[in-house]
Formats: sequence, structure tokens, C-alpha cells
Amino acid sequence: FDEIQECPRARTALKFFKATHKFMEFFDYSAESFDVDAQIERMVAEHHLTGDEAKILERDKLKRFFRNEIAARIKHSPLIMREKKVTVGIRAGDIYPDIAENSADETIVVQGYVDCAFEENGGLVIVDYKTDRRTDEEMLKSRYKEQLKMYEFALHECTGKKIHGTVIYSFDLAVRTHLPMPNSLTAE
Repeated sequence: FDEIQECPRARTALKFFKATHKFMEFFDYSAESFDVDAQIERMVAEHHLTGDEAKILERDKLKRFFRNEIAARIKHSPLIMREKKVTVGIRAGDIYPDIAENSADETIVVQGYVDCAFEENGGLVIVDYKTDRRTDEEMLKSRYKEQLKMYEFALHECTGKKIHGTVIYSFDLAVRTHLPMPNSLTAE
């Protein structure tokens, strides 16, 4: 983090990342409409966001997310989990098929936060928000595929629910990208 503190662009990107994720964590899907401006005002009043965080949010990009069908699917879900902490031990050989045989049975601890998961048709769909700039869909898939496979496995282990899919939503590109399923770690 020392390098981030010294680089103004990195600091700004980190602030934007944090503010966007906080906004998505505290968004009220039970509200009558997807009014981003009203939600930001509410979050500031309830101290979920600071005034500075509210200013750094890119409201047009947030509004595009809520015009996307994934937002409607989340709204109609009976269960929404946000910033869900997951910690699970995974057999090394299940993650790294080419690992040396004498290390394959070692346990690797995986820990992270799932940005959003919602229930649909008896299983869970993971939504991972990305604020990366200057990227494309293929780069997002290749950059985050392994991380999200771990989240699929960990969320399945923590909840016992089948994972129906994983979606990467890029605020910069205003697109959602589906990772291929089924995943061998979550198939039942």
C-alpha cells in the first residue's frame, strides 16, 4: 500500500473502487425504483458513505448498472448477499492440477469477499463488480477467472447451495460477462 499512497492516480482509483463497492453493498433493492441519486443521499445521511465518497462516484455508470437485467434479477431474488466473507480450505491438487504429487493433498486456505451473490432458481449467482479501466471483456475473464473459481467453490462450501453462474460486471465497459459453467468445483 505504500506505493499506492505515493501515486495519485492509484490513490484515486482505490478511492473510486472503495466508494463504488460501498455503494453497491448498501444499495436498497427493496426501494420502489432504482434511483441512484436518492440512494446516494440516503447512504450519506446514514453514514454508509462520506460526502467525499459520494462525490467520487460516477453516477452515470452506476445508473447504467441498474438499467441492466442483472439488477432486476437481484431485485427479485429472495436472498441477496453482499460483501460475503468466505474462508475455506481447498485441496491443492483441486486448484493446481499440475502440482507435484507429494503436494497435491496439502490444504490451501482461500479467503475473500464475494461482492454480491443472489439466489435464483434454488442456487446462487455470483456478481463481481469491476472498476478496472482500459480493459476489455476477454482481459477481465482472464484476469479474474481463477479468483472467481475460488469464490464459486468457497461460496458453495459455505452455503451448501449450487452455484448457477458467475457474472463479472464492468462499470467502465457497462457490460456483464458470464464465466463458463459448470465448474467442476461446484457441480453436484
